[in-house]
Amino acid sequence: MRNRLVLRLREQGWPDHLARWAESFMEDRSARVRYQDTLTQFAPFQCGLPQGSPASPILFLLYTEPKYQLGNPQGRSGYADDTAILSIGDTVDETTAMASSSIDEMYPTENQMALLALPPELFIELAAFLEAKDLVTFLRTSRQIYPIIEHILYCRDTKSNSSVSLLWAVRKGMITTARKAIGALECERISYDLQYKNRIQLRLNEALRLAASGGHKHIVQLLLNKGAEANGQREGRATALQLALLHRHQEIVDIILVAY
Repeated sequence: MRNRLVLRLREQGWPDHLARWAESFMEDRSARVRYQDTLTQFAPFQCGLPQGSPASPILFLLYTEPKYQLGNPQGRSGYADDTAILSIGDTVDETTAMASSSIDEMYPTENQMALLALPPELFIELAAFLEAKDLVTFLRTSRQIYPIIEHILYCRDTKSNSSVSLLWAVRKGMITTARKAIGALECERISYDLQYKNRIQLRLNEALRLAASGGHKHIVQLLLNKGAEANGQREGRATALQLALLHRHQEIVDIILVAY
């Protein structure tokens, strides 16, 4: 916190000698703990403002000042050393994006969290042990974490009963997301037994029918290239070709006929 406080004071235009004093005020601090009749030795610490000094609440207010310059004034509240920013959106994703934007405004990206200084391998190890709910919370910590561990999300989705990410991408015509989801399926297909491979094949075929129905020709071609069966049919449902004909997607009809 010391370095960030000094940077904040200089950004606010305070005299340099005041910024240097604040830095000195937070240096060479130590504390010890008393519990009943036990008193520990002094231990140094390099963060936080000393309690009990009249300068501490003033410096804290200066440090948190940018929080009160953000977004919606009605969504901000504070009490003592606690500050809350309320973000409201129509969807979870929209609300999360608004909250993340507020955090990004509060701290420069490079100093946003010490967590971001960890090596990518450690992020991957952490994510592998998290439950789904905790993993989502972990991802919301910073936008920079998502690209590092997104493959774990796709792999977990692959092992679920239905490939939600693939079907969502196909429905929305998001070919980049579809490609990543298919890549995770391919990795799982190499690793598992014949029964599991057949289940993956059914998922590809289902995605192909959905893409053909929605008119997403580039995703149709991608799925066919990745092994989806042009004549794949399940439980009496229409084939991809029949759905393309039904919705009059002639270009997709031509693509599927080539694959027959």
